[in-house]
Amino acid sequence: MARNSNAAEGLWFASPRDTALDKATDVYWFESAFDAMAYYQLTKAHIKDSIHGYEQMQSEGTYSGDSEMRELEDELKELNKAVFVSTGGNPSLGQMRGMIDATHQANHHLGFDRDEAGQTFAISFAMTKADRTFNSHIGTNGNLVVVDTTDGYKRTEIDLKDFSFPKAMDALGIGHIMKYNEMAIYLKSLSDPQNIFSGDCDLLPFPASSAYGKYESSWQELQSSKQSGLVCKEELDELRQEAIKNADAYHVALKSAFEEYKRQGGQTTYNPCEQGFKDWNDQLLDKRQYSQTDQVETAFDDAGNDVVVEREEDFEENREQEEAEKKHFRFHR
Repeated sequence: MARNSNAAEGLWFASPRDTALDKATDVYWFESAFDAMAYYQLTKAHIKDSIHGYEQMQSEGTYSGDSEMRELEDELKELNKAVFVSTGGNPSLGQMRGMIDATHQANHHLGFDRDEAGQTFAISFAMTKADRTFNSHIGTNGNLVVVDTTDGYKRTEIDLKDFSFPKAMDALGIGHIMKYNEMAIYLKSLSDPQNIFSGDCDLLPFPASSAYGKYESSWQELQSSKQSGLVCKEELDELRQEAIKNADAYHVALKSAFEEYKRQGGQTTYNPCEQGFKDWNDQLLDKRQYSQTDQVETAFDDAGNDVVVEREEDFEENREQEEAEKKHFRFHR
């Protein structure tokens, strides 16, 4: 550990586009930097493969795929702007709290290991993100026991062997952290990040979109009346006042939506590696968990001892079939 560093609160993080924490829209959490880099590499390759697939279909004239390609290109841009975090093993509440406070507006994606420890870390992050005061431990039955003392005393048991992040969030009463705030879509369209009125108005969430619609309609009516030359000055003044009133209402609605977005923060999602792998680096290396390899007795050695070999032919055949199916359906998401 580096001199004067704080292992309880410090952590490794990086962004391909050097995105500042207060400007981050997506933060990806892992237990190691290897997992963070593996996730980035796998996801980037998948997106590029999908784009290439659509390009190939376009060249063959079988499908245009323009909208899908634009969506994928946007996904790639967002991935490159994201912040990737490694806790360096068991994450502390100090690490979580510090990064959450620095990136409150961002969506947080939990890529902890696909094991009971990783599931426990995901629960701890969620409770911290929801500003709950809590403690947790593994019970004698193997379940995770979470005691929430924020507003009294609430004891919840989470089954780690049949783990479901959404069900756990509901049981803990913090399901709201999984909700996506539609204001985030509009904010990504800002041409000037310092000006919340510089975004694509077609992406405004309700009720700000409704307020903008009234403002736009009244403004268009005012301009049309002025250009026609058939409307008297008094009526134009009334239309102008109506447009100003609707503009003010729109400004209030958008500012209110932005403040609510800042209070709620971004969405939290559970994003472990695929089934059969322990972590994202194992998935990158195609390093399946040992329990998924069949073992069969094949012979005896000269000393009469059993010789056990790992038979992977069937598993490899299934894996190749899965990969073929992925390639076949990759472009129909």
